[in-house]
Amino acid sequence: IGVVAEEGEDIAALRDSITLAVGPSVEALTGPELTEENRATASHNLSYVRTFLLVFALISVAVGAFVIYTSFSFIVARQQKQVAVLRALGAGRAQVLAAITAEALVVGLLASATGYALGVALAQVLTGILVQGADVRVAVLPGSAAIALGVGTIATMGSAFFPALRAARVPPVAVMRDVTVDLSYRSPRRVLAGALLGLPGAYALGRGVVDQDVRWGGGGALAVFLAAVVLGPVMARPASVTLGSPLPLARGIIGRLAQQNAARNAKRTASTASALMVGLGVVTLVLVADASIRASVDELVDSQFRGDLVVDGGATFGVGGLPPEVTTEIAALPEVQAATGIRFGFAVIDGETATVGGLDGAAADALLDVDVTEGDLATLGPDGMAVLDDVAEEHGWRLGDLVDVSFTDTGIRTLRVAAIVDAGELTGDFLLDTQTFAANFPQASDVQVWVRLAGGVSVDEAEPAIEQVLAPYPAAELQDVAAYKEATAAQFDPILVLVNVLLALTVLVAMVGIVNTMVLSIVERQREIALVRAVGGLRSQVRATVRWEALLISTFGLAAAVGAGIGLGWVLVRSLADEGFSAFAVPGPQLVVVSAGMLVLTLLASLVPAVWAGRRDMLTAIATE
Repeated sequence: IGVVAEEGEDIAALRDSITLAVGPSVEALTGPELTEENRATASHNLSYVRTFLLVFALISVAVGAFVIYTSFSFIVARQQKQVAVLRALGAGRAQVLAAITAEALVVGLLASATGYALGVALAQVLTGILVQGADVRVAVLPGSAAIALGVGTIATMGSAFFPALRAARVPPVAVMRDVTVDLSYRSPRRVLAGALLGLPGAYALGRGVVDQDVRWGGGGALAVFLAAVVLGPVMARPASVTLGSPLPLARGIIGRLAQQNAARNAKRTASTASALMVGLGVVTLVLVADASIRASVDELVDSQFRGDLVVDGGATFGVGGLPPEVTTEIAALPEVQAATGIRFGFAVIDGETATVGGLDGAAADALLDVDVTEGDLATLGPDGMAVLDDVAEEHGWRLGDLVDVSFTDTGIRTLRVAAIVDAGELTGDFLLDTQTFAANFPQASDVQVWVRLAGGVSVDEAEPAIEQVLAPYPAAELQDVAAYKEATAAQFDPILVLVNVLLALTVLVAMVGIVNTMVLSIVERQREIALVRAVGGLRSQVRATVRWEALLISTFGLAAAVGAGIGLGWVLVRSLADEGFSAFAVPGPQLVVVSAGMLVLTLLASLVPAVWAGRRDMLTAIATE
């Protein structure tokens, strides 16, 4: 009930007067209080969206950190002789470290500010698309700006710190040399650090599977990912040699050079592959989760649904649906053996708000298999209720116990536990007969109608008669079992699309990392490339070597990503077995498409550094200052 106060009336006093008039059973709120309550409710309902966005923001930051690391490694490589001269003239290690860190600070601040401005602009565009017909403006909060600038700047400085520290620690004479040798692939400390992360992570993964606890599984996945990043240089060298073994046979000396170049600097190869592994690993994980959801839906419908057709009432967010008379008309058709409407409502049971389902108990056995462990759905009657066995055990209820249920329209009703069932994925934890449901939810409509055909009647024969009944209801949709499965699984498509769009942006950032890595590799090997040209190597051969090296690095990251994504996807599915994930599936065709697309993007990303390498002037590159 909306109330408008007289001009000059005190709003709080009016609220208190209304409360006294209507009694304590009705709550009176002022306009600002109602606004705040609605805002809090909307914020709570959208909390899972914020969680999703936060997770993928962290993934993007992680991928960006690898790219920043390779970028500053490139900067340090370009400036190594200038740094050596400064060190020889007396500059201390702390001064070199401070100079590069200050550069990272400026870059981080400018890039973060630019990124935040672009994010606000994009948010304004998306808000205009999602909320049409209203003058909605994006709320730019000081806190969000501070978080964006802080995270971006800290990530940049943290990623640049290690190249800066490496430059500061090398003696001046060593830095002036042209050849550096990467021995990180056989570092005992790196192996030990990887083991200290990986072994507890593996234990946590196993604990998550055994206990079906996603928290253990998630923590273990994070630890295993970190272990893979730490052990990247250790794995990069043998992986590059193994994955690149066909290249010398297929491309001769060009393939051998690409293989050796990727294996020579294991740390650089691992850094780029790690960025791809994180981004593509999560892509693979999401694809596996989506395929497993669809497989679980198929298995669920096959095991619990005994009908032949489903009528979707077109209800959206609880609004709409079909009147109960439609179910009655369909059940009366000669082509139909049994039909029941499916309804849902909310009630307070034992002090907690719960979803209550409704169906025709007499027709339940013909349409539904929920593994009734005690009682009978046909005996629900006007005062009975079916309860999921886990819920009954939690509350200590037994068959025949009386439970107080509070309904919005009819108040508190005492219902009898008439049946205990083992499965409630399709109907919910509490189930009422349609007679009891209609008595306590007078305005309820059928969200769906489940139909089982008479013996000898095919779906094609029954559809015209049922569609004639549904003709006055254009929102209703008649589905066979396959379409019903697809429609149920399609509820998760918007989340999948959102996740994949965000991850596509992350993969593009990883592509920048490939460009940086190849350019850095060329800078470090410019004299070597010039010597290859001087002894007869063609520009096309140099370009081909760079391209094959990029593809080899990408293949290493791709193999790690797919392997990690499938493995962690299996852990996730097993950890969420109690939440309805009953089947594990690997989406082979989608993974092949993603892998092929990744290799094509890698090839495109390598074109610029490949052309740049082929155009290097031989005499300038060979000359020594």
